[in-house]
Amino acid sequence: IKIYTLIGELVWEEQFSVGAPESEAGFHEEVMWDGRNDAGEIVRNGVYVCKIETDHGSAMTKIAVAK
Repeated sequence: IKIYTLIGELVWEEQFSVGAPESEAGFHEEVMWDGRNDAGEIVRNGVYVCKIETDHGSAMTKIAVAK
């Protein structure tokens, strides 16, 4: 999972593996993003793009951050 600004700057990235110890039967049904970037800083209000990639394809959606 990667989260980008609307101009394409990477904000946050997290990788998950099938069969990871924290996963149930190797699948993640819900992922929570705490609104912080990879440096641990709270991101600004705005719209971000979330990209999910798997071996079987990818999907993108927009996320709005409003505090």
